[in-house]
This record gives sequence, C-alpha cells and structure tokens, in this order.
Amino acid sequence: MTTDAEGRYSFPRNRLEPGEYALAVRAVGYDIDSPAKATVAAEKAATADIKLKKTKNLAGQLTNAEWMMSIPGTEDQKAQLLNCVGCHTLERVVRSTHDSDEWTQVITRMRGYGAVSQPIKPQPMLDRNRAGTPEQARKLADYLATINLSATDHWAYELKTLPRPKGRDTARDRHPVRRGAADERAARRAGRQGGQRLVFGFRRDVHRQVQSEDARSSSSIRSRSSRTRRRPDMRAPGR
Repeated sequence: MTTDAEGRYSFPRNRLEPGEYALAVRAVGYDIDSPAKATVAAEKAATADIKLKKTKNLAGQLTNAEWMMSIPGTEDQKAQLLNCVGCHTLERVVRSTHDSDEWTQVITRMRGYGAVSQPIKPQPMLDRNRAGTPEQARKLADYLATINLSATDHWAYELKTLPRPKGRDTARDRHPVRRGAADERAARRAGRQGGQRLVFGFRRDVHRQVQSEDARSSSSIRSRSSRTRRRPDMRAPGR
C-alpha cells in the first residue's frame, strides 16, 4: 500500500480481518520513529498515525537506480554496472574496499558467472571467453576503485533519491481513502520536496486493482472494436 501526496493511507476493507496489526513503512530518507500498531475491529474503521524520523543510514535504503543516479562516471562506465545488478545490488560494490588490483581479480572471477547467479550460489559459464579480456577488467577495476570506499571512509558524492510521486502516481488519486490517516506533520516531513512516498504492505492488492481497471478498459476497447467489425453494410448493391 502507498500513501497519497498528503501522506494518508488506507488498506482494502476486504483484506483485513479483525485483530491487531504491526505496521512497517519504507520512506527513503526516513525511519519509523517507534513501533506502530493498529487494532482492527469488525465493522469499524481503525486509525493509526505514524511518525517518522530522519534516517541515519540513507545508503542502506537506496535502490540500484538511485545508486546509478548518485555515483559519478560517464554513461559508458555506468553501463558496465548493469552486468552486476543481475546477481547482486550496487550497494555491495560501493561499500566495498577493494583497490584497483583487487577489483581486477574480482571482476575476472565474476564475469565468468552466468546472469542467473546469486552471491550464495554462483553459476560458472561454460564458455569462459565470454568473461572478456584482462584489459577490459582492468579498465572497469580502475573505475570501481573511484566510487567505493577503498581510499576513504565516506563517499565523496551526494546520495540522490528519486523524486516523490505526484498526481495520479499517488495512491489517493487512484483509489479513495477508506481507512486510516497518517499524522499530517509526519506526512509533511515524509513528503518533503524530492522525497519518497511511504510504502506499506498489500502493494500487490493495489497492483491487482489497477491491473483490473486496465483489463476492463482493454475489454471495453475490444468490445467496441468487435461491434464495429460486425456492423452490417447497409448500402444498396451497386452503390
């Protein structure tokens, strides 16, 4: 579930049984201030206001896309990192302390793994020639050593986050708010310019609702198209 532009959120009524629920959030740049719970009773609305505080570990919240936005480098240099994200996050790369020599060995080994590999279960490729040349590995190694923590204890570049969704991208504009309201002051803090919306559970339910709307729209279009194709030709013969 996602909040709207003002930080309000709601869970689908038919998805919640009576009981006590623990709430967790994901809002890049923020952490939940204290554990939040909500008690849902039958046929009654429940409200839970959630307060946030600024995170002390922004790097741990960034997505691969946000790391790509943050790290310096040319398009060609960054494009090589696309081979990394098939197996692990970019956070592993930028948090590492490998220097250029160590990176050369790591890259040579990792380029020999297939795209379906995982850190705990690497899958070596049968054709080792696809791993590239030593020169290519060294060139990438030199670049990676400039964006990780091999020569410093902090990143020399600004960590950037994706802008906050607005308008129809927010949950409120897609679905009416039926239950619950986030604390407005906390919502304003979470909804800072350039911030992120809160992300709750039940996200897949929203996806299904949106998908259903799209399906109904597509069905309507197909129906109109079918009616058009079946329309008889009323013109008289010879005209």
